[in-house]
Amino acid sequence: MHWPRIIALIALGFAFAQSEPQARARTGGSNESRTGTGSQVSAQPDKYLISKSGIGPLRLGTTLEQARRALPSANFVRASDGDGVALVKVTLGANESMFVWAEEEDAAAPIDWSKKITTIETFSPAFHTAEGARPGTLVRQVEALLGKVKNAPRSEIESRVYVVFEAQPAYLTFRMDDVGPEDEAHRARVDPRARILSIAVGSAR
Repeated sequence: MHWPRIIALIALGFAFAQSEPQARARTGGSNESRTGTGSQVSAQPDKYLISKSGIGPLRLGTTLEQARRALPSANFVRASDGDGVALVKVTLGANESMFVWAEEEDAAAPIDWSKKITTIETFSPAFHTAEGARPGTLVRQVEALLGKVKNAPRSEIESRVYVVFEAQPAYLTFRMDDVGPEDEAHRARVDPRARILSIAVGSAR
């Protein structure tokens, strides 16, 4: 038998096995970790996602103080709507803002940082639902994502127009821009030009 040749082949295989982990370390690990399919690799959260728990990095149920500490680079200022409801406008960046209702009563008073966030609403197209709906989207386009429009009720006091889709999640509230006349059932007709004005999550104001 050719023992010297066999011993040489074994030594070569051992050297290759020893060098392979080092090569993987130099190139960033295995293919699994590089492609993000490994169990140790987690996807970054979508900071623009509208979900059941909040909008972007803002969470329902947290106090305004907790939100301010969690978002030190965000701008929190007193705001109000056309009906005088006390709101807080939270701005993350250019065209990235949300309006928060924390059950404050006086829109002229300073922000009560101890209040808990109960509703978050955004008019910014930067934010989107998991299905892809976002402010500014045509209502007809949202129908392709969440089913046909069931109704489009107009609120009695503020005369705001909302829209409800057949398959929309219960935690979402869609407000529509005021386009088209009102029908006999007090539901605004959905004009082809109508767009989503805002999306809100949380309890109704």
